[in-house]
Amino acid sequence: MITRNTRIITCASPSVRGECTLMYQGYPITYRWISARVASLGVTQLCSDDPPITIATPEKALCDLLYRVRPVRSYAELEFVMFEILDIDDDEVFTVDADRVATYAEIYGSTTLKVLARYLGHGERLYALEKYWGKRREAGCCPG
Repeated sequence: MITRNTRIITCASPSVRGECTLMYQGYPITYRWISARVASLGVTQLCSDDPPITIATPEKALCDLLYRVRPVRSYAELEFVMFEILDIDDDEVFTVDADRVATYAEIYGSTTLKVLARYLGHGERLYALEKYWGKRREAGCCPG
């Protein structure tokens, strides 16, 4: 899943603890830890070089990206993280297979990914964040 303002390439790896960044042909590539139980889930082999080059499916990439952020429990929080913080194109989000994301969410055991799976089931952006702030303004909980 490539965000609108991509500056780096992120790779998920079970063999890296924490996070490290390497430069390759002038481009930073950030390696982030991901659990070994989900590392091989949803990857496609691009070529049979030695070692083979693999790439995550869009569903896997989105799950890996959201798995690493703080847990979200509502659609409003999810929209904020995906569309404001990570700057993911909402048209791209809804091209992923919602059923596959739901399957991955169970394997990851992530609350955030379970919220994502339900959200994708609607098939369109819900603008829950705008609704949330509208209700807060109506209740007088935040400035106009």
